[in-house]
Amino acid sequence: MMKIITSFKICTFFILIISAVLMQVGTTLAQTFPTRAIRIIIPFPASGPSDFTARVMTSRLPELLGHPVIFDNRSGAAGGIGAEIVATSVPDGYTLLIANVGMLCIAPHLGKVPYNPFKDFMPITNLVGTPQWLVIHPSVPARTVKELIALARSKPGSLSFGSAGIGQQSHLSGELFNNVTGVNILHVPYKGAAPAVTDLISGQIEMVFTSSIENLQFAKTGRLRILAITTRNRSSVTPEIPTMAEAGVNDFEITSWNGILAPSGVPKENIARLNRDFVRAIQSPDVKERVTAQGKFVIGNTTEEFTTYIRNESDRWASVVKKMGVKQQ
Repeated sequence: MMKIITSFKICTFFILIISAVLMQVGTTLAQTFPTRAIRIIIPFPASGPSDFTARVMTSRLPELLGHPVIFDNRSGAAGGIGAEIVATSVPDGYTLLIANVGMLCIAPHLGKVPYNPFKDFMPITNLVGTPQWLVIHPSVPARTVKELIALARSKPGSLSFGSAGIGQQSHLSGELFNNVTGVNILHVPYKGAAPAVTDLISGQIEMVFTSSIENLQFAKTGRLRILAITTRNRSSVTPEIPTMAEAGVNDFEITSWNGILAPSGVPKENIARLNRDFVRAIQSPDVKERVTAQGKFVIGNTTEEFTTYIRNESDRWASVVKKMGVKQQ
């Protein structure tokens, strides 16, 4: 009888040991992601807005993920080269994409792109938003948006606005301004935002929508004049500048943004882990301070919120492109 009891105790002991080991294995498996470095594809050149958004989180992101973060600039084809790399990568969560509104919500409506913004990617979180400022040359006799509109209406086609190129958000912003206010300000496309601002400073054109805080310094020296900001709220770097709504132009809210995405097929638990850590990183006080200093603002929303936002933005810009008859050249 004693032998049977002893054997039973031994069996029970081993069963408990095995159960504990299995529980530990299950816990370990659930915590395996990530187990190595995360690569973030930046589909634009270094020092741009997307590059800034990716790298500003380096002070916190590796610590939160527990592994290094590798940045890989793969510019070209308006972001298409980098996007295609991520879209065709192994869907495990180790290769991610920094994307912007132009790539996901504008370019697909202008022509063929080597990716499908909804089928090829899984949104993780929207990270940073950037306002645009309506800036004019000081020779333009307008101190407010209402005065600019009145001037443009009195001289149709006499004023011009520059953009970073046909189909760029700065172009569509100008076209939307024309449509919403009923004016006719001529579009002058440039190969990038910098030459457009250069010509604005020299007086070759009269107006630009810019998202670069560096351009605002010219307003302090009187070489440019800022009339309004395109976001819902004023910016802490230009608190004296009214929003477009405050300036009397409704239905004109425009935000540039950069979010993080993964290729379709990444396990939901991996997406959840990435969302948690990216949101924590972007919302940490030191990162938020650096973002705000650049005139931008932190977002850090849920995967579901970001997914809905992308679809709404895509529908909105599709309508603008169609209405304005804009085509990529």
